[in-house]
Amino acid sequence: MTSSASAVALVQQHHQQTLQAQLQQQQQQQLNGQQTNQHQQQQQQQVVVSSQQQQSQSVAAAVAALTDSKSQPKRLHVSNIPFRFRDPDLRTMFGQFGSILDVEIIFNERGSKGFGFVTFANSSDAERARERLHGTVVEGRKIE
Repeated sequence: MTSSASAVALVQQHHQQTLQAQLQQQQQQQLNGQQTNQHQQQQQQQVVVSSQQQQSQSVAAAVAALTDSKSQPKRLHVSNIPFRFRDPDLRTMFGQFGSILDVEIIFNERGSKGFGFVTFANSSDAERARERLHGTVVEGRKIE
């Protein structure tokens, strides 16, 4: 083999090695890119899962708060009650809707002022009483 043929063979071999190195580098970059994409996808999935967990916790907290609020005592203001009514009358009128903790009719020196308060053990009973009794007429007076 002549020296020029040897030189050409060496150049070709070097060129082939360079191409192989570039190809390996590209493959490594693609692999790194895929790994990066996979990592990014995993992070995005973690964010989505975390967001879903937070939403679930928020919904659970809202349901718990709503449930708790229904079991909390609630005080109703009752207007336009008959002037002759006393606490037991108001208790009888509202007692059919649930457990009552307290009843109070407001008086001044001349007698009943025509309004009072009824405190229910839980707010759902109070709301039911309000819905049913609001606007009813008792002894010619419209309960509000």
